[in-house]
Amino acid sequence: MKLSIDANNVSAENQLADTAKTKYHIASGEKKRIAMIGNSITLHGIKEDIGWHGEWGMAASCKEKDYCHLIIHDYRKDHPDTSFMICQAADWEINFDISCDEYPEQLRAVLNFAPDIVVLRLGENCRREYCEEHDFDHSFMQLCEYLGKNGAKLVITNSFWYSTWTDGGIKKATQKCDGLYVELSDLGDMDEMKAIGLFEHSGVAAHPGDKGMRAIADRILEALLKL
Repeated sequence: MKLSIDANNVSAENQLADTAKTKYHIASGEKKRIAMIGNSITLHGIKEDIGWHGEWGMAASCKEKDYCHLIIHDYRKDHPDTSFMICQAADWEINFDISCDEYPEQLRAVLNFAPDIVVLRLGENCRREYCEEHDFDHSFMQLCEYLGKNGAKLVITNSFWYSTWTDGGIKKATQKCDGLYVELSDLGDMDEMKAIGLFEHSGVAAHPGDKGMRAIADRILEALLKL
């Protein structure tokens, strides 16, 4: 059976320049700090050869309409003194079988940011063969423990495109670390949630468009407000 995740043919490598893999949005007061970790759906740099010209979540029509910036805007309505960090961690997805000491610099930067809450939204670039060869469940649990070791609460989503080889491990890790789980994979089965027809490259077009980004943001916001 062909899964919707197979439509993602956007390379997980070099999605963003190293200097831009963490972006900060700082509000005065800094009463609360929230880090949002993800991949191309969270933040992808300009890549002319596939027809992507933004530096925000692929394939939102503008920065303000990707799920991270929607969350920032809406959350600050009631919590104006919240600081946000956006972290691009596709590097971890393609090489997750590593120790915490070997984590990409941007993941170590999350701990330095000292977040109260971490939104973890990874998995789309974890390929079936690599997950079968290595222990994805163990590696994802290790990542969750690393991000929560200083007391941060975790909000964890599964993949936008359903993945049989990561979904179970994500759910188990969420339960074990007492996190809040957010289901997203049903959205990836709906064409209206994607940017189909707006981009020539099929992989870019399979990413969430404005409607999909809004749906992702709303579900994560619901979890954030519970905290």
